[in-house]
Amino acid sequence: MRDFIRLLLLGVMSFLVIGGVIVYSRDGNFSAITTPVYRTLAAYLPPVAGAQGTDTAANSTVLQASAAPAVQPSVPVQHEASGAAYAETADAISYTLTIPRPRADTWVGLAGFPDRTQVRFPLPSGLDAQQGELNLTIRSDIADGGDGRLSVAVNGRPRGEIVLNEGIAEHKIDIAVERGDLLGAYLEVELAANGTTTGGQICPTSAVNSGAAITLAEQSVLTVETASPVEGGDVIVATMQQPFNVHLGETEMEQARAIGLAHYLSRRGIDTVFSEGDRTPALELVPEADEPLTTRDGDVVLAGGAAGLRRIAALRASLPETVGWPAFAADFDVTTTEVDFRGKRHWRLQYDLAALENGMMPERLDVALKTGPLTPGSDWLVHVSLNGHLLESRRLDGQADVERWSVALPSSLQYISNALDIELVDTSSSDDVCEARLSVKAQLLPETRLVIADQQPERGWARLIRTIANAGSVVFEVDSLLNASQAMRATAMLSQFVPARTDMRFGQGDGMDGVRLSVFTVAEFRQVLDFASRVSRSGSGKTGGLWLALPGAAVDDDVLSLHDAGEEDLTPLLDRLGPQDVVVAIWT
Repeated sequence: MRDFIRLLLLGVMSFLVIGGVIVYSRDGNFSAITTPVYRTLAAYLPPVAGAQGTDTAANSTVLQASAAPAVQPSVPVQHEASGAAYAETADAISYTLTIPRPRADTWVGLAGFPDRTQVRFPLPSGLDAQQGELNLTIRSDIADGGDGRLSVAVNGRPRGEIVLNEGIAEHKIDIAVERGDLLGAYLEVELAANGTTTGGQICPTSAVNSGAAITLAEQSVLTVETASPVEGGDVIVATMQQPFNVHLGETEMEQARAIGLAHYLSRRGIDTVFSEGDRTPALELVPEADEPLTTRDGDVVLAGGAAGLRRIAALRASLPETVGWPAFAADFDVTTTEVDFRGKRHWRLQYDLAALENGMMPERLDVALKTGPLTPGSDWLVHVSLNGHLLESRRLDGQADVERWSVALPSSLQYISNALDIELVDTSSSDDVCEARLSVKAQLLPETRLVIADQQPERGWARLIRTIANAGSVVFEVDSLLNASQAMRATAMLSQFVPARTDMRFGQGDGMDGVRLSVFTVAEFRQVLDFASRVSRSGSGKTGGLWLALPGAAVDDDVLSLHDAGEEDLTPLLDRLGPQDVVVAIWT
């Protein structure tokens, strides 16, 4: 029995010695280890009379002092793509400017693998920027079995990459921006994606890897810290969310100016909406103003005539005011650098007749295409189409370097707005259906261009747009007050055929020579028809030709229909117009 007791005491002493060693190996945090033991034993031991409250309080104090930090609730993963987020210092005062993602009302992103796109955050002039941060929200939708990698570059410098897994996911990317990145007129962000997707359930897609859609969400912003307050018209315009709010006005003159402002911004790629109240921030056109941009009541920007319009465009426009001749592919925001792809690559050149210098129509497309070598015996296949009409298909030598050729553009297939598509197809084949195609390279060279036609059409929209573009100045008037919906329709119609560079003079155009544009409501349309009939019968040389632009019922793919008031019976058009429709009358 004594031997048993000795062995038991020896085991207890060994346990205590080993326990002490463990405690000292963990920074001497004795209470953190003994407390759980104490609480476990306390559950089985009877309470000590008269000491429960004291022990509980003492134990509670020990737990608060020695317990490990609490586990934080799970949060969405933040991908720190480059650098650490900056912090404000107590001895420095800074001001924050938040610039929203441009084209916030349109989709911006990548479709399929590989693909790339870019977006430019505008920076107001005179901005005393100290540092900033890009907060990008990326939404990815990858087909089952697919994955990829998204690379982010700022002003041409790689700043980070994230992995894209299959399924639908949202990624937050925060990128520290240095002062040197904020010296220009804009901050350029480029997104590039590479990866693979599956085709069916057998093997990876062997062509275009199209099962991927990556969106740069409209919540993405650029935050800039400045050493001085950020104020003035430039800052309001640079930070204003699209669509821009335009005050419609309460008189015909004010409404004509508002529609003229919205028309110009629309032609420059800036969306607008009209408000009939005092909604702010907002824009107004004040032709007589001395400065390009001034403010009223702090958040109403007054654009001073043409200079004010061009200043707004310099800050936020995504489209040029006009495209000169010859019109190169890069003028239409077409990628003219090398691209990597599998299977096929597509380029689209979109042009409006009203965007081309002097409203002239092109007669041909000169293509310059540089291609990488294919496997021996394989060719490139090129398709060129205009507004959905196939113009030409040709094969190119798979070992050729640069190919140049011209494609005729028939005037009969050209509308107010046009889309030229160039599709390059790799015809290489493989005996193994599951063998993925190799990535190939190609480049639509910058010298790809539209060439002006020597003979221009003498009727229809082409002639009318050319007449307005070369008119010097145009009188624009609103015949009677419009509501916001009617003003939006009038803006959309004018943006189809009136060039951005048009010098609009606002007011009544009676007795004035040259081109005159008037907007009428449907309620006045019968009077317009009656007036057109009188003009036609009188043959007055002063009034000239009268044309009516109407929504819908267009020929071919044009969104507007054009009618000669002197030759057509316009009465049947009344029945199909709704109460919110408007009619634009054009005197030439």
